[in-house]
Amino acid sequence: MLVNGKGATAMTDLRIKRTERAIKQSFIELVLQVGFEHVSIQTLADAAMINRQTFYAHYADKYQLAERLIAAFVEDMDQLFAKRMQTADAKLNLADSSASLLPLIDALYIQRNDEVRALRTIVLPNQLGLDAAIQTRITNIFKLYDSTKTLTPFQLEVDVALVMTILNHTIATKQLPDLVEVQTAVKKVARLFNV
Repeated sequence: MLVNGKGATAMTDLRIKRTERAIKQSFIELVLQVGFEHVSIQTLADAAMINRQTFYAHYADKYQLAERLIAAFVEDMDQLFAKRMQTADAKLNLADSSASLLPLIDALYIQRNDEVRALRTIVLPNQLGLDAAIQTRITNIFKLYDSTKTLTPFQLEVDVALVMTILNHTIATKQLPDLVEVQTAVKKVARLFNV
């Protein structure tokens, strides 16, 4: 049998990965069904088809599990935004650079839809929630553009809210809105204020 550098067999590593995948999937399903507050370790262990001791071999409690899942999602999101920042350096406008991100947005917010919906509902003590982490990153991206550097704090907040609305729509419907639809909506809002 193959042995890795840590002395564990390849089979053991595969079992660990399967167990962690089962815990993660069961946790996401339970959070969506009953809410984070109502997920017990016993219920989670039963859903993942493991015993409680196996759960505790991987995580101290459900809070640590939630922290790790949120951190992993934010890390994946940071990779998406790092790619976004590369296109910002190329001085493309937001609409042009967004086209290159569609596959990444699809992978993060549509293909992992249940995960993102579950993680957005979790509020951990002394930590930013997933929505706050997303909003912070979007704000930082907006600050990269020459055209947005002169925005007032209120204007920046409105622009970030628009992107958050697009993400909310994407998560709720499991599809990105058409760019023309977004442009039309923005124009209609501008008309409401006689702009």
